[in-house]
Amino acid sequence: MPSPRPQARAQARALRASGHTYDEIATLVGCSKSSVSLWVRDVPKSRVPAPGWSPGARARRAERLAARRLRARQAREAGRTVLASELGQLPDDVIILLGVVAYWCEGSKSKPWRPANRLRFCNTDLGLIRLFLAFLDRAPVEHGGPRFRLHIHESADVEAAKASWAADLGVPAGDFLPTVLKRHNPLTTRLNRGDGYRGLVVVDVLKSAALYRYVEDMAAVVLAAAAIPGSSNGRTIGFGPINGGSNPPPGA
Repeated sequence: MPSPRPQARAQARALRASGHTYDEIATLVGCSKSSVSLWVRDVPKSRVPAPGWSPGARARRAERLAARRLRARQAREAGRTVLASELGQLPDDVIILLGVVAYWCEGSKSKPWRPANRLRFCNTDLGLIRLFLAFLDRAPVEHGGPRFRLHIHESADVEAAKASWAADLGVPAGDFLPTVLKRHNPLTTRLNRGDGYRGLVVVDVLKSAALYRYVEDMAAVVLAAAAIPGSSNGRTIGFGPINGGSNPPPGA
């Protein structure tokens, strides 16, 4: 006669996936709680209450979950407030450093088959785009300024998205270059849809070939220095041009 353990394990995993607790599973399956823990530890618990729960139990569960999420959100907001007060306002050289690293993570890079002649930064995150623009304001190499272009799926509200980006970035919507529309495929299971979907913004920096070389060289130096244990030793690093440019560093 086959052992009942495989059947019990399968039943326990199904119950866990439907939202049951360890105690409930142990009672329903007729096994120890330790066995339940071993069998279902890799099964994500559904947020949907088990079908047998009463409406009152469902409501109490929903209230507890909502209260828990609220406390977690408030705790994180309080923590961010403390971090912001400790960090204070960033000096220009730190913003330049952050901008270089952000660009090297998210920006377009020169390739042997496609040499770069300008900076091109693409992102959906408003904070990162603002950081890149702050870097451009403080960059120690002259450039021709940013130009913005929206890339978005054609099924979205294009004009509303453009107006939203323009307001957040503090530029007129009319200053955006013609939008690039992505063809909508109804068979895909895209998650970037709904009211919160705004596409991505591409920031092209005109006359920025020299600035690109500065970013490329600075990124190489910074990443190499960061990989050396104890390389900072409390030193202050200058952020002037390192490509033979004549522009002085900020504040010089």
